[in-house]
Amino acid sequence: MTRTKLEDSTVPGVYYYQLDVSDFAAIESTAETIRRQHGDPTVLVNNAGVGEHKIPLEFTILELTFPFPV
Repeated sequence: MTRTKLEDSTVPGVYYYQLDVSDFAAIESTAETIRRQHGDPTVLVNNAGVGEHKIPLEFTILELTFPFPV
């Protein structure tokens, strides 16, 4: 689903958050906003292309930032 479709979506329970994934402060802030508004995430869509098989809250900073310079 594209960002425009998400913005226009009336599907209940679907949210999107746009941020610069190379900015760790933005990641922390957005994660806190999500936790405050919805609790811990159950689904995370990551288009970075490299990933580990863990739940989102188990990633280290190195694992999260590894694909950014690519």
